[in-house]
Amino acid sequence: MKNLKILILLFLVNVNLLAQNTTTGKVTYKYNLNEQSFGEIKNQEIVEKFKSSLNRSRDKINYLLTFNEKESSYKIIKFLIPDNEKFLEYATLITGGTEEYYTNIVTKERLKKIDFIGDKFIISSSIDKKWELTQESKRIGKYFCYKAKLKKSNNVKEAKIKLPEIEAWYCPKIPFRFGPKGYGDLPGLILELTVGPISYKASKIELNPKEEIDIIKPRNGKLISEKEFDNLLTRINKRKS
Repeated sequence: MKNLKILILLFLVNVNLLAQNTTTGKVTYKYNLNEQSFGEIKNQEIVEKFKSSLNRSRDKINYLLTFNEKESSYKIIKFLIPDNEKFLEYATLITGGTEEYYTNIVTKERLKKIDFIGDKFIISSSIDKKWELTQESKRIGKYFCYKAKLKKSNNVKEAKIKLPEIEAWYCPKIPFRFGPKGYGDLPGLILELTVGPISYKASKIELNPKEEIDIIKPRNGKLISEKEFDNLLTRINKRKS
């Protein structure tokens, strides 16, 4: 029992030292496809096209999270898509390559910039998310991580909207409340995020990189609240039906 207390104390000391010494960071993420998470989908032709595009493109698409003590930015690392590689363009779209995220943990602000129906929108929302923390753990690289599951809101349950399951593996030793695709607000940096059948996993972690980290809010888009954007989607869906 005494040895356990010593180990816990040493762990907490190391975490505090890292928090004091780290002010900025860069994390590169690669995506992976979990083919067991598709469930029952009638149109198998679309499913196979989906799988093929993602599997062929996984080594070519990378995403970058940059952060400081207050803010973070997440977006695709830009690259040129040849005209004859439509599967690469498709995979970029599926994995969120046209999206850009900004998070501020002080103001609780979250911005998501997307291209939609020919327009650019900047969707504003709060970063407050309800997570269920678990004791399940694993290592990602040299970092010890814990698993958390995102709880579905009552609005989603009442509307009977089927949303993908979202799970995160966060590292308490890197005490920054950020992650890919605008997710965060956990007691540690998210090193792996699973949204439905797609996972985003850290492939390179740089703490206090030599180059200056400059985080800029998304610009050049129509600012709209998350509720307003949801209403827009509802109206479009009604027109189609």
